[in-house]
Amino acid sequence: MTEELKQETIDVKEDTPTEIPAIALRGIVVFPLMETHVDIGRTSSMEAIDNALGQDKRLIVLVQKDGKIEEPTPEDLYEYGTLVEIKRVIKLPTDGLRMLVKGIECIKVNEFVAKDPFFVVQYESCQLTNDCQGEELEALLRSVMQGFESYSKKIGKITPDNFKRIIETEDIEKRLDLMASFLSITLEEKMQLLSADSLQQKLETMLGILIKEARLSELEMRINEQVKRQMDKSQKE
Repeated sequence: MTEELKQETIDVKEDTPTEIPAIALRGIVVFPLMETHVDIGRTSSMEAIDNALGQDKRLIVLVQKDGKIEEPTPEDLYEYGTLVEIKRVIKLPTDGLRMLVKGIECIKVNEFVAKDPFFVVQYESCQLTNDCQGEELEALLRSVMQGFESYSKKIGKITPDNFKRIIETEDIEKRLDLMASFLSITLEEKMQLLSADSLQQKLETMLGILIKEARLSELEMRINEQVKRQMDKSQKE
């Protein structure tokens, strides 16, 4: 679960190597600026983390396409992931690890340069093309923010401080990443947001998701009201 947001951000170090240890996660997408706990059980992942801790505490987190696969190969992973910084690691009673990480930037894997004893990947940073400007950008961003405000009120899980920090984030890409970390959506939808290659695509993807969530929320309310009326009617009879 996403932790309380902090105002500071992490800048990518100029000397960060482009070949770095990587681990595979089941059903968890870590967005840039997102801070979250991840439980680790695979021996290969724990070795990758140990390697990262011995260097600059940074590694790549990738996502499995199918969470049921116990020992994923490169073909089982999405090519887009996130460069993260390891903030804290504790040992669990089950012999696994619980790791607190903070997302730094979106990356795209170019090559797996090692697969044993753990993944090592060569990667490049994601670069959003700025293809949306002026009134078009303003209108699209306004629609997204209105949709997110409505979404946050309905789910009731975003604290006022976190919401305030999101809307006050001037960089649009960073703001969208912060917003995405709070969305209870499918893995595929999260990966669409993470892997968007243009600002317009990322905004439109976010807006589409928020519109869909609003429709589902309205449908759930109608169903609940209908069930309640039926129950009240049955009790009266």
